[in-house]
Amino acid sequence: CAYHATSMAGIGKKKSEGVQVIDASNPRKPRLSTNLTSPAMFSGTWESLKVNEARGLLAGVSVGPVIGTLAFDVYDIKTDCTRPKLLNSVAGTEFTVPASTLNHEGQWSPDGKTYWATSLAGGGITAIDVSDPRSPRIAGVGTVGVVNHGFELSADGNRLYLTTAFPAGVIVLDVSDIQSRKPAPMMREVGRALGLNRFQVARLL
Repeated sequence: CAYHATSMAGIGKKKSEGVQVIDASNPRKPRLSTNLTSPAMFSGTWESLKVNEARGLLAGVSVGPVIGTLAFDVYDIKTDCTRPKLLNSVAGTEFTVPASTLNHEGQWSPDGKTYWATSLAGGGITAIDVSDPRSPRIAGVGTVGVVNHGFELSADGNRLYLTTAFPAGVIVLDVSDIQSRKPAPMMREVGRALGLNRFQVARLL
């Protein structure tokens, strides 16, 4: 299976709205299986549409035109990846309870129990607890004070490696409080290297 987001532009005029679910079981003849139109999927997920293979979950946050808010949708794809099942829906509808702050990009922790969203604006970071995917909740919120973008996590989920856009660089955060679900968790900066060119950033990562 493959999952392809569509942009917020053109809503109401598309042949198939939201996230496109592609059945690629025959790679020579991939076909559209269905489309996902829950709030985040419908509004545009940008770079937040991510799969966690360990738990068989697909998720994304609402990004809209560039930065979005509130919506976080999580689907079961382990049962049938061609027909994702919305897990955090409300009363059998496609609506989901808000579980994020400001969003642009997203990523899973390797164990699939935390979904992370970054927002560009203000360097915001949101951690979403997905231990129970039927009832996700915000586990922590932080900021690095500069425009951020892509990121990855260490294999144990305790370090977050965040790239910055203006100025270009890398910030390393200790997020072990959130990974271990400590009360009143903190995101602690371990170090940063800013003012780099893209080749230097690539070497650091």
